[in-house]
Amino acid sequence: MKAFKHHQVSKTLTVFLLATMLMGMAPTSPVLAGPEPPVTPRGFDQAHPNLVQHSATGKVSFLSVDASTPISTGAGLRAFDANGYENSARSFLSEQGDLFGLRDQREELQMARQSSLENGRQFVRFQQTYNGVPVMAGELNVQMDADGNVITVNGEILPDLTLSTDPQLSADEIASQARQLAADYLGMEADLVSVSEPELVIYSPQLLESRDGEARLAWQLSATVEGLPVGYRMVLDANTGDSLMAYEESWNALSVRIYDDGNAGTYFLGSLVCENADCSSSSDIDVKNAYLHLTDSYNYFKTHLNRDSYDGYGTTLAAEVNFGTGFTSFWSGANFYFGDGYPAADDIVGHEYGHAVIDTTAGGLYPWYQSGAIAESLADMWGEFIDQTNARGTDTEAVKWQIGEDAPGGYVRSMKTPTLKNHPDMMTSPYFLFTTADNGGVHTNNGVNNKAVYLLTDGGTFNGQTIAALGKDRVAAIYYQAQQNFILSGSDYADLADQLYQACQAQINLTIPNSADKVTYANCLEVKKATLAVQMKTDNTTAPTPPESPAAYCPSGTPAAAYPKPVDVTFEDDFELGETNWTKTGSAWMWDGTVGDLGRNAKSGLHFMYAANYLPSVDSSLRTSSAYLIPAGAYLHFAHSFSLEDGVDGGVVEYSTNGTTWVDMSTLTTVNGYNGTISAAGGIPGFTGSSYGYTATRYDLSTLAGETVYFRWRIITDANYDPDDTQDQGWWLDDVIVYTCATPNNIEIEIGGVLRGSYFIPVNGRQTPRYWESGGYTGPGLQNGPVKVSSTNGDLFFTSERVHFTGIDSTKWTAFNEVMGYPTERLSTEYYFPWYDNLTMYTWVLIGNPSTTETAEVDVYVGGVLRGSYSVGPRQRVTPRYWQNGGYTGPGLQDGPVRVISTNGVKIFTSERTHFPNTPWTGFNEVMGYPVEELDTEYWFPWYDNQNMLTWVLVGNPSATETAEVDIYIGGVKRGEFDIAPGGRVTPRYWANGGYTGPGLEAGPVRVVCTNDVKIFATERVHYPAGTWKDFNQVMGMALSRISTSYVFPWYDNKTMLTNIMIANPSTSQIAEVEIMIAGEILDHFSLAAGQTVSKRYYENGATSGTGLQNGPIKVVSTNDIPIVTSTRVQYKNPTATAYTGFNELMGYPESDLSNEYWFTWYDNQTMVNWVLIGR
Repeated sequence: MKAFKHHQVSKTLTVFLLATMLMGMAPTSPVLAGPEPPVTPRGFDQAHPNLVQHSATGKVSFLSVDASTPISTGAGLRAFDANGYENSARSFLSEQGDLFGLRDQREELQMARQSSLENGRQFVRFQQTYNGVPVMAGELNVQMDADGNVITVNGEILPDLTLSTDPQLSADEIASQARQLAADYLGMEADLVSVSEPELVIYSPQLLESRDGEARLAWQLSATVEGLPVGYRMVLDANTGDSLMAYEESWNALSVRIYDDGNAGTYFLGSLVCENADCSSSSDIDVKNAYLHLTDSYNYFKTHLNRDSYDGYGTTLAAEVNFGTGFTSFWSGANFYFGDGYPAADDIVGHEYGHAVIDTTAGGLYPWYQSGAIAESLADMWGEFIDQTNARGTDTEAVKWQIGEDAPGGYVRSMKTPTLKNHPDMMTSPYFLFTTADNGGVHTNNGVNNKAVYLLTDGGTFNGQTIAALGKDRVAAIYYQAQQNFILSGSDYADLADQLYQACQAQINLTIPNSADKVTYANCLEVKKATLAVQMKTDNTTAPTPPESPAAYCPSGTPAAAYPKPVDVTFEDDFELGETNWTKTGSAWMWDGTVGDLGRNAKSGLHFMYAANYLPSVDSSLRTSSAYLIPAGAYLHFAHSFSLEDGVDGGVVEYSTNGTTWVDMSTLTTVNGYNGTISAAGGIPGFTGSSYGYTATRYDLSTLAGETVYFRWRIITDANYDPDDTQDQGWWLDDVIVYTCATPNNIEIEIGGVLRGSYFIPVNGRQTPRYWESGGYTGPGLQNGPVKVSSTNGDLFFTSERVHFTGIDSTKWTAFNEVMGYPTERLSTEYYFPWYDNLTMYTWVLIGNPSTTETAEVDVYVGGVLRGSYSVGPRQRVTPRYWQNGGYTGPGLQDGPVRVISTNGVKIFTSERTHFPNTPWTGFNEVMGYPVEELDTEYWFPWYDNQNMLTWVLVGNPSATETAEVDIYIGGVKRGEFDIAPGGRVTPRYWANGGYTGPGLEAGPVRVVCTNDVKIFATERVHYPAGTWKDFNQVMGMALSRISTSYVFPWYDNKTMLTNIMIANPSTSQIAEVEIMIAGEILDHFSLAAGQTVSKRYYENGATSGTGLQNGPIKVVSTNDIPIVTSTRVQYKNPTATAYTGFNELMGYPESDLSNEYWFTWYDNQTMVNWVLIGR
């Protein structure tokens, strides 16, 4: 292609998403240094979403959630409402539009397209407008389930638009200019050129080229010549007439017509020589081949994808052959054109047919930079799939995956090995082009996705990833799904990575025409691996300049690297307040200077410094007016963009300790440093050529620690002066900062209202602190409460308390317990426990008040009888125990259920703590109360074991008036039916034979359901181990309303304990695909049949025995969105003991419940060994 010169479930749990969560999101390519964090979204009812940030806009470009728990839009969708899905999408965007960069979706979005899948999935695509003017590549695509609940949102929005939409050049004026531009390009008279009606659009390089640059009001129009199949699309500045974007509108039911151009090369359709089957017997081999291979292309899409012609509507295919010896092939937007001999190449004919399909799917991909490369790769893929399935041409293994092996001159690309033709096979390949030629290298950079297609289809190991072959049918179905419903006009490779994965998810279990294959979740994992292998989401580092990725603030692998901005800053200037911190020498540097088509070019905010490159013989510097004392471990980081005469003019960065003698910064350790030499300065190293938008550079100042230092940026140009040079424009500087990479603590722990510790916890990291009265690590342990664990910056995390219990002999820990913290969002005024036992155990009810100002008036009922009333002061707790006679002696109270209520409406939290058995105490357990708002009619446990332990299922009825009719199922078998009176409870145990003797029942999962819809609560109680009963454990059931597809635990220890992860699939029909990650590493993936439970244990280095694994945090996720239930079961013994004496079960914490603040009622590192565990 030629181009004009470019001048540059609704189960809902409230979750609060926080800006700091977004700051660590995966950027899209190419990454620009330090984008502003997205806005903080308001809370919405949904599980914790996956979010991706657009590198240039700083806004979210991709959001996805588990399809089993979609985001409820609350739009009141009705099947008979034709606009229901659009309304649902708009309802969501009304609430969360600012996340993507919208101010008012009603004013800014127009519905562009709506489609659906056989499984009920719905897709609504919106076009962004500003004052009614479309924004090029400004699109959002919303995927919903059949009920209108949101599953994914992808696309880009150009935020914060403020430009005028009144053009200074009229439509007539721009049409006249466009006509002349096209005539000049074609070498013909302007009066032969026709132009379309100009359309106002808004153009931004942020969306179309992923680089910084000012949004421009523009006229978009096409130029054509009568009979000419190739149109020319132009985007011209509506105020200046500058060419912003220009390219050929062609891409180099069955009804087929073949025309003969007779080698005229005139672009006019020649004589109609045949139609349909008549063409197959033509004596002209090009006519015959064009017909056969277009027919093959039609049949492929019809047979494999059920698409009738390229547009889906059975449109006649018209092709012209014998176009000339100097032409290959192209799709004009209406017809196919082939040069001499090219119809023989079935993959090239299929490639052009693929472009025709892409034009009517794939968001109408712009043939520009990465979006154009994606379009070219998709066309290659369709051409090759047609080639490999039509049983024509050369199909040997040696030429398989070559494009054009049957064409004159031989093949032009290899999808299997793109580098054979100097095409990139991954984003960091040295063959990846950064150029304005070929519309941004679209026919070269397509190699990245070409390699991914090959790997997915045939499988293989590449770049550290081993991909299993999916075969052509599955790959075609996934990519076609992506083209139809996910890929947008401005998509780049980073977008494509997310779009392919979501397209794969949407394709799971859908019928593929004429194929027995179906896409599975496991296939989608291969899609992920393929996009990782070719680095679709990795910054390209092979551009001519700079040679390295934009520098992060802190080195990778350091804790501070997880944060978007340093916290320990010595000096910082973003130039928003002017240039008062700076001294200039020479004539080049200016504050807020503008030049050429880039206009204002700030990295952040509105202001910047600029040094012009158009002035001759310049040696001009910008230096800090003051010197700064450099601390140990300091760095200098700055954002800059340069467009300088390559190898001639350039910029350098220097430092001085006295303001007179300057030393080049290249002597220091550098990330993303100089990329060439400057002949105007005698060949010294420097920044030269083009950075293609903003990048960032970091210098390590460690060797300057303790020095007082000035910094300066210096531009040097040669004596030549070219007033018409619009390419070499200068050097922009923004966001200068000197800092250290001190770790920013993000978690604080308060015990009894006193701050006891501050910690930094990165993603997939954890801390496990313990506390002593003295604040050190010796002497009496700390015993106090309540405990508050909170994030200082809004990071979501999870936390638990772990206890080793020593009983009366501190040298013999015999029990272990772990309990999850209570999130602030789930605090209540009323809680329930099924049972209270101060007779066979010692049991306390602990009640904490998190308020800093209000006293909570609390009543405790046991078995329906008021047993205690308490005034619990702010940040205080009480720990009552109860006896049968109401006093403090005699037989202990054993009754239930337990109700704890704050009668004055102050929110509280509560737990039961138990020492077991009586002298000597060997067991300990704590269980958190169940809040009244979360009581449900159905609960689940992963497992029941009445063989190796004594296990009871306790079910309580909190209703004061209604009897609860309860069934208990274990391993899918009904084991008990109970009528539980108001305020009553049952405590059944089960044996294998259904009676009360013989082997105890060991099976799972466990389902406790109230069949008459009375809300209940349920726990499992355990005495462990068999025969000695050293320990006691109680765990609350997972309410149906809280069952999720993703759970977390802070820690896994199969080294000092025996730890099993239990996973249950409560579905009666669907297989769950389960993935287990520990410390961020995927350790296991397996299929879990409906109604089944598995138990997993892990050892170091992936072994099946030996040294147990000890690491964390843990994440258990159902990757195909089938809800699961999970817990960890731990058997514990003292390190010096031979037998296990302790047992604990901890239910997984639903990721959808993650918070930034949690509570525990008590901390005891005095009579026990007590840790607080925090994970992210």
